[in-house]
Formats: sequence, structure tokens, C-alpha cells
Amino acid sequence: MQHTLTLTQRLAAHLNISRNLADLLLLAEGCGEMVEQDALTLVAVLEIQTLLKSTTTREEQGRARYADEEYAHELGDHFTRLNLFTAWQGLRQERSDAQFARRTFLDWHTCCEIERRVMRLKTMWPVPRSTDRESSPTNVSRIVISSTLD
Repeated sequence: MQHTLTLTQRLAAHLNISRNLADLLLLAEGCGEMVEQDALTLVAVLEIQTLLKSTTTREEQGRARYADEEYAHELGDHFTRLNLFTAWQGLRQERSDAQFARRTFLDWHTCCEIERRVMRLKTMWPVPRSTDRESSPTNVSRIVISSTLD
């Protein structure tokens, strides 16, 4: 008996990601290069369990909570994590990333790992596209909401 992989399963295998994250990328497909690149970054961020270091003192916990609130997104923790990573990435170009990581309790090494993963995903993207797919979402927020409702 021969099994045929679905498009989602083929993409998940090709990029070495979960099927849910592959669905997210398929929804981003065809929505424009910026949306696709943001979706690839979001996938890399979501693959990591946590961006934050463990805090031990109450003062550290309070500062970490403030940093989390400063970058909080109304659509949930996954976008908060994306906001924190994107801010870190922007400051990396200015060589202020280590200071930002200390202030926000980001794990600097984890952010570097995510950055490398984003670069690997970008070299593997785009994958061969399906011509019969409809892609109506126009931004990553709508894509993520759509993929979590399915």
C-alpha cells in the first residue's frame, strides 16, 4: 500500500517543522514577500519553547514582567515573543542586543539560535508552490488566527 503525503506534510518534512507551522506558511504563501518572511520568522520563534531566562529575585521577576508588557501584543503570547525577537534583532545591527537581552531577560543565545533558524528557513523558501490554492489573508496576524481556528 502506497501513501501519498499532503502538501502540508511535504512542506513540514522539507522544512523540518510541525504540520501546524507548515499550515501557517501555506496560508502566508502568495501574500507577498514581506508576509512570507514575517511568517518564516514567526515559525522560527514558535519552534523555541521560551525566549526568556529564568528569573530568581522578585526584582528580576518584576523587570521581566515589565519588559513582557512593554512588548505585549493583543493577539497573544506568540506575537509578544515575535515583538521581543524583532526588537532584539533590530538592536543587534546596532550592537545593543546584549544590553537589550539583559534588560528584558531574553536569552541571548536562544535569540541567536532563532536568527540562524530564520536564515536556514529563508534559504529553503520558497518551496514549489501549488497553483490551485486560494490565499486570501493579507497579514501574519490574520494568517495565525486562521491557522489556529482550523
